Amino acid sequence: MPVRARARYNAVMRSVLALSLSWLVACAVADTPEAVEREVTHSLLAPCCWRESVAIHESEIAAQLRAEIHRRVERGDAAAAIEADLVRRYGERIRVEPASWRTGALMAVPAIAGLLLLASLGRRRRMRSPATAVPPTPSAVTQRHLDQLDDELAALDV
Repeated sequence: MPVRARARYNAVMRSVLALSLSWLVACAVADTPEAVEREVTHSLLAPCCWRESVAIHESEIAAQLRAEIHRRVERGDAAAAIEADLVRRYGERIRVEPASWRTGALMAVPAIAGLLLLASLGRRRRMRSPATAVPPTPSAVTQRHLDQLDDELAALDV
């Protein structure tokens, strides 16, 4: 593999590795109580007007919901359990983004893209390796010249 291609390949691989590690760190940080509380309050709409999230809406019901969410997170309730209870009480409309199959599919897109990138880079690398390279075949012109040279050499031996 040429030096520039190798450098480009290494740079892409480092980028993929860095993105993967940052995604793992983000997932690990998401388990703190503050992060869970932030996640829940930002994922729910205030049931008084259905326009802003509970996290930023200034109404009595939004303040009550923030306090309830804070108490439940401090108690150790999971974000999914808190959200499911509030959806049961207020309906699916309370969610900022209703759960659907599209949400899961969109979350899988970066992982699939990374795998496809790695597969294509690996395939290119295998295609360019010298072990699988096919030796060049002589062209018709070259073969005609070789035949002519053989004839001339045979005529000199007479």
